[in-house]
Amino acid sequence: MKLQKTRSQWAPLVCAFALFAPQASHAAGAADAAKEVSAYSAAVNETTQAILKAANDAGLAVPEQVYAVTNHINKTTGKISNAAGVISDVQQQVNSFQEADALTKVEMRCDSKLTYLKSAANKIGYDLNNYLSAREKICSIVPYVARAKQAYETYQSIQENGLPLIQKHKNKKHSFPAGRKRTTNLWVDVRYMPNEKKIQYAVDFKWSDSNKVQLIPPPLASNDEGKKGICIPINSFADFCFKVLSATSSEAKIDLWAKVDRYNRKKEVSFGTVTVPAPFGYLDQLEQFKDKKKQEAVEKMQSKLAELVGIDKETQSKIQKLAGMSVKINE
Repeated sequence: MKLQKTRSQWAPLVCAFALFAPQASHAAGAADAAKEVSAYSAAVNETTQAILKAANDAGLAVPEQVYAVTNHINKTTGKISNAAGVISDVQQQVNSFQEADALTKVEMRCDSKLTYLKSAANKIGYDLNNYLSAREKICSIVPYVARAKQAYETYQSIQENGLPLIQKHKNKKHSFPAGRKRTTNLWVDVRYMPNEKKIQYAVDFKWSDSNKVQLIPPPLASNDEGKKGICIPINSFADFCFKVLSATSSEAKIDLWAKVDRYNRKKEVSFGTVTVPAPFGYLDQLEQFKDKKKQEAVEKMQSKLAELVGIDKETQSKIQKLAGMSVKINE
């Protein structure tokens, strides 16, 4: 004889199972998540130690501050020597060096609120504190690796083309006897050449309807510039003049002007004193990358950091899958 229960008799058992099953599932999910995070923490510790060891073994001195000069170099390199008209696009540009540290956290998105991950952890009843602690360790080392990478890339960029300091163009109209009107155009490109440890000037000069003339001033003589600076002939009636007023580890002050002697009159077109933020102290730090071991150390540090980024994404993905959620990273 089969035992039969009425719907009312089965109801307590159904309710009990409904309460018990999710709890068991959540407990299993939390336990699995704990294992994933434990492995994640171990990998973080091992890899961060490897990054620091790579730098220490090579004697790499990672700069405390880096400058985003690469984009500026890409925009300015070669414009002075290009065909007429191209250089006219350069209008009163002075390179401003911006700290690049803000760009270094893009891969990890360390400012992320981790919305989906926290939702998944909550769903399976798992406390994320251990994960967040390990992730904080990654985020603290990201700028360190990024500064090393940025310094090495800057070193590579400026070896051949130098570091652009000033690109300026000025147009000025002049009046001469007998109602004559003439116009001067002056373009100046000033770069710091780290290999020679000298400032290099390139000048374009145009007198009214005459053809543009280019001047590459010769290297400075060993004597000082004198109170009035140095003036170099551009043509038979115009000179380009410059004077470095001061240069420190963080900036340089330079006077730049051209003077014209025409129709028994002397005229001048000047940029005045230009203060340029110039990280000469930082450039001295870049000299260390002549050592191939230090170049290889940076490459190893980047590789190890990439491994950490991959491990972090994989861990987030697994926890979300344990909660039965579709995977979304760093939202």
